[in-house]
Amino acid sequence: MTTASTLILAVCSAALLSALVRYLPGLRAVPSVDRWHRTLTPVTGGIALFAAFVIALQPAFLSGAVDRRYALLVLGAAAAFGLGLLDDAKSIGARSKFGGQLAIGLAAASMGVRPDWLPLWAGIPVACLVLVASMNSFNLLDNMDGLAAGTAAIAALGLGLLAGLVPGSGSSVVAVALAGACLGFLPFNYRPRRPAALFMGDSGSHMLGFTLGSLALLASPGGAGGAAAAVAAPLLILALPVLDTALVMLVRFSEGRPLSLGGRDHSSHRLVYNGLGERRAVAVLLAITVNCTATAIALVIFQDALLTALVVGATLAGLIAFASQLVLVTEQPGRVIGLVAGGLEREEERSANVV
Repeated sequence: MTTASTLILAVCSAALLSALVRYLPGLRAVPSVDRWHRTLTPVTGGIALFAAFVIALQPAFLSGAVDRRYALLVLGAAAAFGLGLLDDAKSIGARSKFGGQLAIGLAAASMGVRPDWLPLWAGIPVACLVLVASMNSFNLLDNMDGLAAGTAAIAALGLGLLAGLVPGSGSSVVAVALAGACLGFLPFNYRPRRPAALFMGDSGSHMLGFTLGSLALLASPGGAGGAAAAVAAPLLILALPVLDTALVMLVRFSEGRPLSLGGRDHSSHRLVYNGLGERRAVAVLLAITVNCTATAIALVIFQDALLTALVVGATLAGLIAFASQLVLVTEQPGRVIGLVAGGLEREEERSANVV
């Protein structure tokens, strides 16, 4: 089973399943003042994402093309999906959700989803931290149509390419299966002139976050790419979720607001408040992900530790500068920008105030 055929199978499976799960009863996102969407929308997209991911991997597992560590990854992804689905259905609360994330991360790390270049005493806590952070980052990033799925698709393709370039640095088949699932789901979640027909829900964001975090952890720093580049590359590929999470945490903690309450204060929202339409805001953030991913792949190709340090430092400085400008942009209550009933994006009132 080649990576190309895995990608095609994942895309087709996700598209078909997304068309079907839209009509499952219950599990609807209701518009509220702290959420961006303004229409009742199914949140069953995570079911399609996870099912397509698993279906696309079956030929690879049956043929032995993927080793047992990735079976553990799929089991962990199933647990993350289940936790998110439970929260979609019953809203289990921030503490229970964090406890579930911690249990999943610790179990996965203990069973082998951890960096093999670290000693056991360090590898398990590091992996647990990365997995919990990644699940939360994608949960937070899922705040505007197409953003989380588009970011995950680009990141997974980047990790797949990285696995192909550096021997022993992960599974390109697993990575493209995840990318294909996201690509098949996107037409239902990111529509040019209409609101999303389907959300991934916490089930989808948790599954994506866990799987991408696991793929990054299993990318060994050995091989032709050199240790510095192979460690830096996954971090660059996942830079946008980390940036958005850091921005939200900084703002909410400074304002004394709990991180778990939600709000319209993410990087995507701030770009809209600054004058961009929703689709352009998402495009800007996806372009950042593409640039970071391309940079990561270039570092692996050039295999130079000094160049890696310089490029990572420059990229980090650029992301911090970008985030610092976004922090200055705030929403003015009672004003709305977004997709309207007619389908065209127009500004009802400017909803930004640069302080």
